[in-house]
Amino acid sequence: LTAELAEHRRRSEDAERRRADAEAVGDAIVEELQKSAEAHRREVDKLTARIWEQQQQAMAATAELSKAQALREEQRVRLGGEAAEVVRLRGAEARLAAEVRTLERQRVEVVVAAGGAVEASS
Repeated sequence: LTAELAEHRRRSEDAERRRADAEAVGDAIVEELQKSAEAHRREVDKLTARIWEQQQQAMAATAELSKAQALREEQRVRLGGEAAEVVRLRGAEARLAAEVRTLERQRVEVVVAAGGAVEASS
């Protein structure tokens, strides 16, 4: 009976050691998993910060692009107005040139008529 009790005690102690060893291994695995999870969380935080920064840069670039497009459109409209003014001024120039030609022709007619009047009076 004593031998059976000793064997039972020995088996019980072996089982307790195995349980303690398994628990220690489990604790070590849990600790490593927690470290790994924390490292992954830090990496995700870095990536999230980088994504946020890139989104901010993209929004700033989009705003700059919108401003540039608005400026280009404003310049296009202004240049269109300036082109219309050039066309208007060229038309006015052509009308004035025609008027100058008409006045020059009338002057010549007056000179010719005056010359004929001078001859008739002499």
